[in-house]
Amino acid sequence: MAKFERGLTGALRAALAALACLTLSSCIFVPGRFESSLDVLSDGRFTYAYKGELVFLMPEEFGEEEWQDGQALCHSDEDGSRRDCSAYEIAAQRKTFEDLQVHRYKQGEEIAQVIGFNPLDPAANERMAARMMEYPGWNEVRYLGRARYWVDYRISGTLDRDFAFPLLPDVQMAIPFITLTRDRAGTVRMAAAGLASQQLRRAVHDQTPAADRDDPMSGEMQDLLNLSRGTLTVTTDAPVTATNGVRSGEAGGQTIVWTIEGKTSPTPTLQLVLDR
Repeated sequence: MAKFERGLTGALRAALAALACLTLSSCIFVPGRFESSLDVLSDGRFTYAYKGELVFLMPEEFGEEEWQDGQALCHSDEDGSRRDCSAYEIAAQRKTFEDLQVHRYKQGEEIAQVIGFNPLDPAANERMAARMMEYPGWNEVRYLGRARYWVDYRISGTLDRDFAFPLLPDVQMAIPFITLTRDRAGTVRMAAAGLASQQLRRAVHDQTPAADRDDPMSGEMQDLLNLSRGTLTVTTDAPVTATNGVRSGEAGGQTIVWTIEGKTSPTPTLQLVLDR
């Protein structure tokens, strides 16, 4: 029983770490700078493309760094002015830094038990980039550091089933940038909540614009919002029955565009009807 309880405690601790990650530090993937497009034909064939950044939002203290002796900071006891550090002081600060890195890694491992990979480990991120390249659609994936990727994704198919992007290999928790769902009558609904950071922020932080005005962390949150900048363009020859994007063209050849910025509020949505 004691062994079971210890295991349960470990699992609970891992779950709580991941929950804290998701609710307190926006520990999720969001777009950085990007261009995205969707082409849907009335017979159900489609092509979706995304070129740009995938950013895993995480606490700033989880940053990937290597110790440099120049990071050591020492001050005079007399007037508080900055002074050169002694070899002993540099060694002590280096030890503190390395201990913190170990602590960060352990926290990342606890998160990995729940979401499927450790976003705080550079090697795990490199492996994730390589894994993406094993799947259709991922034409290029480069890990840029600090849990940030540059990707070139393009895939074609038929809307005889639902579609979502991104679905990352082995990652057990994800908020898709875009989803396409089709009902039995041939109505396709698109929602791109993951491309509109404010919607994502509300889901994670349970905040509203009114609450933001009184939030002492509002400045930090605005920085998170400003990560996402790009455009989503949909082209289709199918009848569009509803959308909140900017439309041009006519039935049989329409273009709908959304400009996504850090402060974008509405989720890009669209509804169209296929021939079959």
